[in-house]
Amino acid sequence: MKKLLLSLTAGVLSVATMYGQGRVAFNNQSTFNTADAITIGLTNMGSAGGLAGEGIGGDKYSVQLRWAPGTIASQSAFDAAVTAATTSAVFTGAAFLANTGPLATFSGFFDAGSVAMGAPAGTFTMQTWAWYSVGGVTYAGTTGNKGASQLFQVAVTASPTPVNPTVFPGFTVTAVPEPATFALAGLGAAALLLFRRRK
Repeated sequence: MKKLLLSLTAGVLSVATMYGQGRVAFNNQSTFNTADAITIGLTNMGSAGGLAGEGIGGDKYSVQLRWAPGTIASQSAFDAAVTAATTSAVFTGAAFLANTGPLATFSGFFDAGSVAMGAPAGTFTMQTWAWYSVGGVTYAGTTGNKGASQLFQVAVTASPTPVNPTVFPGFTVTAVPEPATFALAGLGAAALLLFRRRK
């Protein structure tokens, strides 16, 4: 009898835990509004990464969702709250509706399906990362185009309540200057200061 009660209790707890887990639909295609698309900025890596104004696509780019419970206003506080456990898998390829190209072909839009938060339902602050990932490079490691959305809040739900999508304002991916570029800029600034002092 005790074994039966323990089994029933464990079953009820596992169902309650499963139903209490928050999840969100990670996509930006629920509106198909071009203002919600992820596009390529004016400062970019050139035709290899797509042309300025085009939407990113699964042939060249990846997206990833980061989150933290509650409402967080600053980027630094959000970065401090995010861990590996509050970061989704990397989505590319078939998650996108099209390859990199004109927005008219639905480039710039993706649907990565449902992402579990690993925490109960509630309000979460989130951010979407996008980057040129040819060769399997990470967001941190890419020297190609990259960008991040503004922080946004989502009311995360648990089953059986319908899942809410991640509707966030569109953003652009831009080129990442190489360290040598920063070094040259620093030398140029130092030279200007030196010439000004001589005068």
